[in-house]
Amino acid sequence: MLAVTAWCAGCSFALDFDGDLEDAALDAGDGAVTDAARDAAPDAPADARLACETPPDDSRAEAVPVPGTMFMANLCRGGDHDFYIFSRVSAAPIQVRVEFDPLQGDVDLRLYSGFSASPIASGTTPTGDFEMLTADPPGSQLFIEVYDDGEATSNGYRLTITN
Repeated sequence: MLAVTAWCAGCSFALDFDGDLEDAALDAGDGAVTDAARDAAPDAPADARLACETPPDDSRAEAVPVPGTMFMANLCRGGDHDFYIFSRVSAAPIQVRVEFDPLQGDVDLRLYSGFSASPIASGTTPTGDFEMLTADPPGSQLFIEVYDDGEATSNGYRLTITN
């Protein structure tokens, strides 16, 4: 089955590219399968971690490769942590910027060099709609942690990396 599931507060949807969900989800109860799309009930439960965190990325051990120099992602719940791994492409300092909706909660940043215990840079300003940090870290393997310290339930963000 090839399907994409998405979730946000008050909504959920699934895109079924090969029809596997059609038999299970579009049976109207009379045994006939229809081709008509149907919306889920507004309060239909969704597995937010499955929908939002595929693959899981809650630790440096589960960090996902940075998909580009600028991309959109989502913190799935209060206290969520997203980890990304990337390699430096030059010896120039690295700038990491995360932009978000402050009405949905604050988003913070940490930058780690390899698996060092302490971050080499962090951005934790409690107000505003972005965090930015600039660092000249040692090593070539770096981790970015984007996290919510618990006050938001979900928050989309745009992450930009310059090296």
